Amino acid sequence: MIEISENISIFLLIFLTLISLITYFLLSFKRLKMQESKRLQTVFSEIEVEKKTRLSLQNTSIQIDKLEQQTKTSFLKIRVEIFNIDFSYREIFSNI
Repeated sequence: MIEISENISIFLLIFLTLISLITYFLLSFKRLKMQESKRLQTVFSEIEVEKKTRLSLQNTSIQIDKLEQQTKTSFLKIRVEIFNIDFSYREIFSNI
């Protein structure tokens, strides 16, 4: 009879320990899951901010390229005008 009583005591002790461990791990898992969920949300927020920044910079790059083309065109026009003026002066001075 003592053996059965000891076996039941050991069984109950093991059972309670197992229940305690399961409870501890479940609570730990839930806490970890919440923390990781918050981290994931933070990462997603940062990604969205980076996407907006990328689009903004891309638009700025396009505007800079357009301005560069306009400037090149203006410089070419000025250069042609200078050559025309130079040619005109040469013609005038060659006839004098």
